[in-house]
Amino acid sequence: SGGPGIALGLETMQPVYDFIDAHTDEPFLIWFAPKLPHVPHKPPGEYRRLYANSGLNNAARLYYGMCSWFDALAGDLLAHLDAKGLRENTIVVFLADNGWDQPPEKEFRPWRHDILLGGPKGKHSPYDLGLRTPLVVSWPGTLAAGRASPELVSVLDLMPTLLDYAGLAKPEGRIGQSLRPLLEGGADVNQTTRYGWS
Repeated sequence: SGGPGIALGLETMQPVYDFIDAHTDEPFLIWFAPKLPHVPHKPPGEYRRLYANSGLNNAARLYYGMCSWFDALAGDLLAHLDAKGLRENTIVVFLADNGWDQPPEKEFRPWRHDILLGGPKGKHSPYDLGLRTPLVVSWPGTLAAGRASPELVSVLDLMPTLLDYAGLAKPEGRIGQSLRPLLEGGADVNQTTRYGWS
């Protein structure tokens, strides 16, 4: 939460593109985690204007503008992979660490504690908005587009999944299991064994 990485997405994408360009002929891993959408919610005008006539309150317009800004950055990143001919040889994972509760009728004030926690049903609550976050895996030519699953999965499964596709074993003692069978349309692995529950 600081340092030069804060500029990624908010000010520039060039370091990300430079890294990709320098590694087009070898395996690489990019963890692109811009501070979006995140307080303070200050999207550029082009994304703020998207919601100008939406009927939402100001806090919601700013939050959704931040979401649209992130969507645009993700699209730019995918377009760069396409331009380099890497898209069909690259697994792209989209995930969020927590959700956010932005009621369209309530203004969050930045000096209040609730805005930092995503609201009363945000990331420090047991509600879906705080806990049920997206996990999207894309790999054109290998994984079928549009498949969805209601199975309970965790970010803990991400490392074993990527290692599985790379042909590497999960380190001993690590919890989580590969989601590869689920991603490829097969049956889910047993949840109790996945997380070490008994």
